Amino acid sequence: MDKCIYQRTLFSIRKPILIHFTSMFRRNIQYIYPSKSEWPFALLMSLQLFCIIGVFWILKPLKKSIFVEYYDAHPLRFLDYTFTAAQSELLAKNINMIVAFVAMVLFVAVARAYRKSHLIAMMSGLMLTIAVALAFFATQSVSFVWAFYVFGDLFNMVMVGAFFAFLNDSVSKDQVKRLYGMIVFGGVLGGAFGATVTRGLLLHMSISKWLFVGSGITVVIALLAQIASRFSPSAVVHSEHSLAPPSPETPLPVSRLIRSKYIMAIALIVGSYEIVSSLVDFQFTSVVATTLDGADIGACFSTVYMIVNIVSLSVQLLLTGVVMTRLGVTRALLFLPALLLMGSGAFLIAPILAMGALLCVFDNGLNYSINQSARESLYVLLPSESRYRAKAFADIFIHRTAKAISVNATLLLSALLSYRWLALVAICFIVIWISAVLYAGNQFDNDESANTPWLRRKRKSKLLKKRRLFPIAPSGN
Repeated sequence: MDKCIYQRTLFSIRKPILIHFTSMFRRNIQYIYPSKSEWPFALLMSLQLFCIIGVFWILKPLKKSIFVEYYDAHPLRFLDYTFTAAQSELLAKNINMIVAFVAMVLFVAVARAYRKSHLIAMMSGLMLTIAVALAFFATQSVSFVWAFYVFGDLFNMVMVGAFFAFLNDSVSKDQVKRLYGMIVFGGVLGGAFGATVTRGLLLHMSISKWLFVGSGITVVIALLAQIASRFSPSAVVHSEHSLAPPSPETPLPVSRLIRSKYIMAIALIVGSYEIVSSLVDFQFTSVVATTLDGADIGACFSTVYMIVNIVSLSVQLLLTGVVMTRLGVTRALLFLPALLLMGSGAFLIAPILAMGALLCVFDNGLNYSINQSARESLYVLLPSESRYRAKAFADIFIHRTAKAISVNATLLLSALLSYRWLALVAICFIVIWISAVLYAGNQFDNDESANTPWLRRKRKSKLLKKRRLFPIAPSGN
């Protein structure tokens, strides 16, 4: 008898709780996931990003392991100085800066002259040509090692830039938080797939075969872009109170880009992250090259990158959509710098392989998931035509300029100091990064047209609570 009473009482308590959470889920689900009409476009874009990031994560461990293994066995010598494998990689990143400048000019010219879906097709054709040429001339020569390293970086920069240019042109501010989480999840899933496949088949396939696989996937990317353009949302509504002063039809000149605090905050986020990421990557590469030798180097890189993508997949699946929708873009952008701040402090105390790997996991695991989704959403507040100049300015020019500065500064500091003390430099730039995030993120979250109804209700409830605590006295005659 007592047991039956207990069960009835427990059910009477659980029932209102279940009803509450069910109604809350139904009320907010429309603001987290795509609507019925948006599903075809979201799935096609998600599949497209799956392919792009999948190829990138096939190329990344291959190019890095080939380069580091080669210069670990054949150290680069210039005058009387011998460069380590990690320092030689910093020199290769300087070459990437020159390639980035050419890519920025090409990207802007093509983006202004053609539709954004055609931009992806043209960039895919360029990457396909280079990949096939490298596949036919794959050797263990110095020229191939450098060319393959530069190509791996170029593929990511050009294809991801073209993809988000098309995506940002296709969605409105109300659609950003619903669609970006799911679309970027496809990229994270592609990264996990690419890194896992590379880890399993690293020793069973030649570089030529990997390049041919990447070439085939690049063709699929171009086809998916053309199909997705047919399902693109028909109307993109721009806010009349956009943060950029010109009208949507008037692109921002370069001088106005520099004077815009919002755009410069985005550029500072991109630049600060790139400097910190370069430092973290150098520390990780240095501790791997110091601790391991031979084939163990490639195995370590592929294993860590596989873990990176598992973390990215979990974060994107469980956190990104909820955090961006419920907590706002500012908090989503703060996840990565906060963890890197703690990780750099830990590496400063214990500069071992495990800490270096943990920093790499924080950096790549969150950057390609929640940080990518939140950062790309910042561009949506800009007018359509100015968006591409701002993106080219921040994501290509500032991105590569910051990398070049960090690469050469790291190269100089590494000749004077142990890689352990570079964590102090990283901590300084993380503080700058967080300051830029607070400004740009608050500008985005405070823009009414970019907020979901859930956030507007939350703001209204806070305002009502404040008025109850501090009531306004009625004015007397």
